[in-house]
Amino acid sequence: MDLAQIVRHDFRVPVSSSDGIKLKVNGKEHEVINLSNHGVGFRFSALAQFKTGSVVQEIELTLGGQQLRLEGKVIHVSRLEEDYLCGLDLLKLTEASRKSLENSVGRIRARLFKEE
Repeated sequence: MDLAQIVRHDFRVPVSSSDGIKLKVNGKEHEVINLSNHGVGFRFSALAQFKTGSVVQEIELTLGGQQLRLEGKVIHVSRLEEDYLCGLDLLKLTEASRKSLENSVGRIRARLFKEE
């Protein structure tokens, strides 16, 4: 792959436990590392669980108490300390789920760049 083809379309925000964002993929809960308007990055431990290019059909993303049921495409898998990081591009977003993502990203972004 030509490096010129790698383009990040969204600003990602780091997620902390205080943000109230939870993720279940195929029924298993995972730690969310970052979030964007169209995707989520999360930690997992067994490399064989996710393959780049595959589609995950059972994603449950909770944003501030609102639960979204989504699908996603595995965009990347990389090493993260002793575990791995998986980046999912969220597919088939409804207008409501897109707004929820945008609101959550905006809230976290505002907190990160808040002037003191």
